[in-house]
Amino acid sequence: MAPKVKSGNTPKVRVTADGKQLDATAVRRVSVDRAIDMADMFTLDLRNDRCVMSDNSALEPGKPVQIELGYQEGGGKFIRVMVGRVVALKGVFPRRGPMGLRVQGYSPDQLLTQGRKTRRFKGPITYSRVVEQVLAAPEYEGKLIVKVDPTEEQHEYVFQRNQTDMEFLMELAERVGFECYVRYHDSDPSQPALLRFGKPELESNPVRTLKKGENMLAFFPRTSVSLTPSGVTVMSWDPGERKVILGEAEGGDSPEEQASKKIGPLVEEVHEVPVRTEAEADALAVSIMQRRAIASIHAEALLPGNPDLLPGVVVEVKGVGQLFSRKYYVTRVIHDLTDAGFNTRLELRSVTLAHEKPEPQPAQNPQQGGGAAGAGGPGQGGAGAGGPG
Repeated sequence: MAPKVKSGNTPKVRVTADGKQLDATAVRRVSVDRAIDMADMFTLDLRNDRCVMSDNSALEPGKPVQIELGYQEGGGKFIRVMVGRVVALKGVFPRRGPMGLRVQGYSPDQLLTQGRKTRRFKGPITYSRVVEQVLAAPEYEGKLIVKVDPTEEQHEYVFQRNQTDMEFLMELAERVGFECYVRYHDSDPSQPALLRFGKPELESNPVRTLKKGENMLAFFPRTSVSLTPSGVTVMSWDPGERKVILGEAEGGDSPEEQASKKIGPLVEEVHEVPVRTEAEADALAVSIMQRRAIASIHAEALLPGNPDLLPGVVVEVKGVGQLFSRKYYVTRVIHDLTDAGFNTRLELRSVTLAHEKPEPQPAQNPQQGGGAAGAGGPGQGGAGAGGPG
């Protein structure tokens, strides 16, 4: 697979399965889907002439797979975009036409989704300490580097209720406005994966500036007051005291929150999350309210293939007017390489409220507003046209 894309750069792929490099000419399509709130996934569509791929033991379920993307120009550097394991195979044996094999797999945090557990962590104990105890289990030894931001509130008990470890950790993160995700080392496959449990790094400097007509093919933002409730109510039940535990958070004075109040009492109610104290319920309500307010603008961006980009970083978007030109937090990255070209699609949320506008930008020359298909070098090369699917 080596289609020329509009920038003149030629993308390339290297797939290693169970330590063995696959024939690049057999790769028809590569899709890598990485997100903050779910396991990273990959899909490989392979030519399967004479059943060479379907009979390849290196592609059996459970075998490790590494995917690297890059460009032939600029030194031909590969960037590792996926490390995972095969979980499913699908054969394609049509009446006429070439045979194929679809290979699907997940990233290392699938390790935390194996098996459900019910247990109690006795306190007084903080959520951060619970996370450390979960990840101290023998099955994670040597496989994860753990980076945990401390939490302060002490809890008498913390229960894991028929949940995988990943579900449990993500629930704890949501209660305190944290994120929980696993990231492997992008340059050294021998290094263990990093598990991050902490605050979103919204204040970090942008890793990339994206501008319509230069290194961004298309941009689809959306803002709505329906995304910002006027308040959040958290309700739970204390079986010992036999009483309702209630936590509340009200919207602030931002235009988004005031507008949501004017169109009706859009109070979001949360009933399914167990909390044991009113302070814990209040903290969860405030955390949900803050996330809803900050995420008042969502967007999708379509870029020429860029294997450097990861979820969990900040980018700055320019050239799309004062309302939508701002900094965004990347929540999902999808790399898609086919015979037609190499695209990267981003899912974004604003890191500031919609009314908090950046400094006015110079007026864009209409002659530059068209869809120049990314004149970047390797890692920013062009791609086939088309909006996010």
